[in-house]
Amino acid sequence: MQEIDQVKLRDDVRLSAETLYALMEQVRQQNWKVVAFTRINPIFPTAPLNYFFGLTEIPFWSYLMATAIFIAPFAFLFAYLGDSVGGFLLRGDAYQFVQNILGASAAITALFALRLALKNLLNGGPPKN
Repeated sequence: MQEIDQVKLRDDVRLSAETLYALMEQVRQQNWKVVAFTRINPIFPTAPLNYFFGLTEIPFWSYLMATAIFIAPFAFLFAYLGDSVGGFLLRGDAYQFVQNILGASAAITALFALRLALKNLLNGGPPKN
């Protein structure tokens, strides 16, 4: 029984190491694009990614600029929505709340436009018919 567990664990570790090396190779090739992708998607946890990117060969300034540019829209959006909801709940300012919701909708639309533009940039331009 112990031998079976050791073999399974060894295979799991080998698979994890192979996956990690393949991932690190992609990060080395794609550089700032991987950082941008992980920063713009809120599903990826920031702290483990910071550690992981520290282990890769991404240049510091590429990492810093991609992080600053692609985290900023979400930071402003969350601050904006927090102020809006707080103002509505504390002061009962419904007009300001609606105005902020419309502003947040515009910000979300801008983020989707940024995503589309980035996708076109990374793929070499808009699709050709």
